[in-house]
Amino acid sequence: MAALWVLFAPVQFGGSVSYVIVAGASMEPALNQGDLVITRHARTYDVGDITAYAHPNVGPVIHRIIDRQGPYYTLQGDNNDWIDSYEPVDAEILGKSWLHIPGAAQKLLWLRKPLGLTLLSLSIGIMFLTTITKDNERQEKPGRQDGDMFTKLYRKTQSLRLGEWIFPLGILLFAAILLGAFAFTRPEFQSIPNDIQYDHSGYFAYSAAAAPSLYSTDEIRTGEAIFHELVDTIRITYDYTFDSEATSQLSGYSQLSLRVSEPNGWYREYVLDDKEFAGTSFTTEAAVDLEQIKRYLGWVQTETGLERRIFDLDLIMDMQVAGTLDGLPLNDSFSNTLSFKLDELQLFLAERSPLEGGQDPLHPVRMGFLERQRVIDNSLQILGLSLTIRQARQVALIVGGVSLALIALIMTPALAVSLRSESERIKLVHAERLLEVDDIPFNGDLEWIQVANIEDLIKLAESTGGLILHMRAGHEHTYVLKDGSTAYRLDLHDPNGTVLSDLEEDESEYD
Repeated sequence: MAALWVLFAPVQFGGSVSYVIVAGASMEPALNQGDLVITRHARTYDVGDITAYAHPNVGPVIHRIIDRQGPYYTLQGDNNDWIDSYEPVDAEILGKSWLHIPGAAQKLLWLRKPLGLTLLSLSIGIMFLTTITKDNERQEKPGRQDGDMFTKLYRKTQSLRLGEWIFPLGILLFAAILLGAFAFTRPEFQSIPNDIQYDHSGYFAYSAAAAPSLYSTDEIRTGEAIFHELVDTIRITYDYTFDSEATSQLSGYSQLSLRVSEPNGWYREYVLDDKEFAGTSFTTEAAVDLEQIKRYLGWVQTETGLERRIFDLDLIMDMQVAGTLDGLPLNDSFSNTLSFKLDELQLFLAERSPLEGGQDPLHPVRMGFLERQRVIDNSLQILGLSLTIRQARQVALIVGGVSLALIALIMTPALAVSLRSESERIKLVHAERLLEVDDIPFNGDLEWIQVANIEDLIKLAESTGGLILHMRAGHEHTYVLKDGSTAYRLDLHDPNGTVLSDLEEDESEYD
């Protein structure tokens, strides 16, 4: 049972196993709806592992890891054409697939229905009651109220039926040992990811002088098309901000470039501005001579014979950032591109690719994380209750100590008396094989065989399945086992054993 517990204990009880019911077709053919997957927590997870993770909105999801970037895992269902939008971290991974039992979930789900839950509860209740209850009619007669301290305590425990507490106290002691085994084999503290989040944020802007008769104002603004027959130069502005709640000391290097290219792979790149900066923000400005670019492209087409009506023109910002964030070293880069199309008449912003999602090309933002560990109290989950390892150790020691002390309090008098008295030892060790009687009812037609010791008589009782009759008369004890026409007998004189009181003797004679 201990080995099974270590292997299959769920995380709710301090184990490392989670039970996942497959409720969809996203992992077919590897996993089908109604299958049961037992996942086990691991220290590391690799690409290709089938893992279950806790989605904050959906709940448990079981998919396959296809990539990992820093603390984030990227997962996808084998039967899905899309990648999971949510990227869990280690703390959200429930475990990776350990055992796969096809169709087993249907049986478990039946137990969660009212009928199944009722039958399960009744079965457990009947097993529990039949285990701990005893025949109330089998009571020991109290002995004489004299003797030493242990004898008096022993009689007291018998009269109060304290022996029936041994089993539940044993369960408590076992539970305390089990809890202690988990609590004392786990570290009191654990390190968890406590990454520092930061954001790179940029903002592209451009402007140029415009003819008021053509535009609504005398200046071309960001987002508007530029007719290069009327405009020779545009001004480019780029603002950068590093944002984080942690204290930072940063410096870096930036380079703003202009790239002219066309779809066959040819390109030409110019550096418009490069500078070093310090702090969490800076602004850079540069001018783009459209007339010079048009002359250059005309020369390229003349020299190569290339006939192209439209070219790609990209503004590229590359940055390297270094320094410290909350006292930890930080080295990162941030690159983004603003794409234009240049044709015979105008320069205009290129349409965004669907792969870029909702990212605004004029305002690029990228989130970053600096890995950091935080030490917290390790904990166990037991029946939905979270206990720290320190608390679990204290509970295990207190419950175990109290249970052990109560068991010792109940058992010590019986053990002391049994060590001093042979009849009491037999009664304590072999109580399930003894039947207390006032008289031996067998007639003389039986073949009587005297045995040498109680152990031989117990062996005979175990082989025949019979009960041993025990008759007590003062300090004399008689043990008899009947097997067909044969009776096996043991006579024992025990001067240290308890005897019946005078009142009990009178009652015995009257009966």
